[in-house]
Amino acid sequence: MEQHIITPVQGQERINEIDIVRGIALLGILMVNMSFYKYPVYMEKIPSQFPEGLERLSAMFIQLFFYR
Repeated sequence: MEQHIITPVQGQERINEIDIVRGIALLGILMVNMSFYKYPVYMEKIPSQFPEGLERLSAMFIQLFFYR
């Protein structure tokens, strides 16, 4: 049986479009996770934990574009 040595992909072999999609996916994961770290009970609808002002706008942006 022949052994294959696994090595990293060379730069010219990479598919740039896949790297872009991965980057966008990681950005979405980061945005959603950061909102949970900042407001862990935001989704439970506890009014005292709701963000206000610009934070509320950014929370609504994250919910609109990154959830589901």
